[in-house]
Amino acid sequence: MRWLEQSAEAARRRVDNLFRELQASTPLVAYHMLVEKHARQQGELRRLVEEAAEQVISQEEVHRLRGELGALMAKYDQACDEATQHKERCRQLELSRSKDDKGLDLALAQELVSSRISAESAQRRAEM
Repeated sequence: MRWLEQSAEAARRRVDNLFRELQASTPLVAYHMLVEKHARQQGELRRLVEEAAEQVISQEEVHRLRGELGALMAKYDQACDEATQHKERCRQLELSRSKDDKGLDLALAQELVSSRISAESAQRRAEM
């Protein structure tokens, strides 16, 4: 019986020694280093992918906003043209009211209105 106990104890000590040697062995240390390196690289890659995704999303947002800006600029030009037309009509009405006896030729007044509108539109487009 003692012999079995001694054999079991010796076997346990050998296993413990082998386990300690395995823990201190170069392949295991290299394995742990590779695992750590892989984890770091995976984290860095994930960060880079997330940054690239954010850039793509922001570029899509910029393109969408540019499209909206183009549509709004067209509406702005149209509103400015209408405002200019209304201003000129008001001026013409005031002019005709104040100078009834010296009334302007209607065709000449309309031509003047359209030329002023065109000039203001061209100037506004040139400024943009």
